[in-house]
Amino acid sequence: MNVREQAIARFLQADRPLDCDEGRRLGCGTYCCSLIVRLAPDEQDPGAKDQNAKHCVDKDPETGRCIYLDSEQSCCMVYDRRPRLCREYDCRTDPLLKVVLQEGFHSLPRLVTSPLLDEDRH
Repeated sequence: MNVREQAIARFLQADRPLDCDEGRRLGCGTYCCSLIVRLAPDEQDPGAKDQNAKHCVDKDPETGRCIYLDSEQSCCMVYDRRPRLCREYDCRTDPLLKVVLQEGFHSLPRLVTSPLLDEDRH
């Protein structure tokens, strides 16, 4: 394993505390902020009518990233009150993150068809 692969393997160890700064240095590109975040029923706007109710966190139309991502600081602007899914999500258990770190995140079709995912499935 080269130095980068060792660093990625160390980052993905779930028994260590999650270090988002380390992940960004490795190139995750704030991967989690590109995911679709469904809001739990108690997190949805109770004033919205059913057909207009938002069930997901909005994305920036230009970047596809969460609207709460401070792109200059690479941090969440609502961290203390972020949705439950964001609080519970651990990227290190997501097989797609391995692909993101090793190949880069260029497009969702490329990501989900990566041969690296096949390695994790076996």
